[in-house]
Amino acid sequence: MAVEIATPGVDALVNYYLPNSDGSPPTTNDMAVMLGQKDMISHRMRIHDLRSEKEHYSLDRNGFQYATLHSKLTDATDDGQVREIYYKEIEELVKNVTGAKRVLVFNHAVRTKTGNEYGDQVKDRYQGVEGPAYRIHIDQTPQGALSIAQFMFPELAEELQNGNFQVINVWRPLVRVQRDPLMVADTAQMPADDLLLINRVYYNGLRSSNFVIKYAGKPTAPQEGTVDGYSSNGKHNWWYIEHQEPTEALVFSSSGFRNGKAIIGTPHGSFCLPHQDQYPARQSIECRSLFIAVKISEFPSFIPM
Repeated sequence: MAVEIATPGVDALVNYYLPNSDGSPPTTNDMAVMLGQKDMISHRMRIHDLRSEKEHYSLDRNGFQYATLHSKLTDATDDGQVREIYYKEIEELVKNVTGAKRVLVFNHAVRTKTGNEYGDQVKDRYQGVEGPAYRIHIDQTPQGALSIAQFMFPELAEELQNGNFQVINVWRPLVRVQRDPLMVADTAQMPADDLLLINRVYYNGLRSSNFVIKYAGKPTAPQEGTVDGYSSNGKHNWWYIEHQEPTEALVFSSSGFRNGKAIIGTPHGSFCLPHQDQYPARQSIECRSLFIAVKISEFPSFIPM
């Protein structure tokens, strides 16, 4: 029987990874898993609206946070402008949210299409991710985050090896979101057993790994109504910002290490709104930054899984 949901939000399909029946791990071709429909199962869930509850959810406690950003960026397709203006804005935002003294932005993705290309044929660019990623995931495992950080900042490789860093993502729309909004999960509630490691090889030869997510709660067929993940023993609470504006950012945690101990990031992905096909493709920009701590006390009090 479906659970009645009273909180503000929208009912939508959340696309999970369907584990192999023999228990074997996911394939290495994770772009096919993340962007296609391979090994996918969907559950209709309530995606809660964060705006009215934003004071109760923080990067420290839940792995994500609402933030305001009045950007001076005028053209997100101008790579030079993004790096010169926007990277500095994101570094300051992450510093303000976390209290960090040292933040380095190392990557950004502008998404302006309704779909994606992926696979070996996509070379010399960000793996073809130019549209929403509908499969929920975590960008890196802790070891994957270390590999990427050392690849991006080889001069810091030895310092990062000591294990006091974390990757922080900042996602913001360029125009008001009418379709394919971003959702994030309450990481404090997410069972670690629902995360499945998948190996990843980038076009430039970098080897890394990330997580796909399974759902262990009670399933429901679409005609039976909506499941709230937490109520259904899956402990999956999903959040988004309804009609998110360009001044509204979602800041969320990716993986890293604290004093050598692994920190697990925040599951996230896009979902489809009812009747969204009447609207043009979503326009968004996402930055990934490296928060490097000299001592443990510089980290927020985020509770890793």
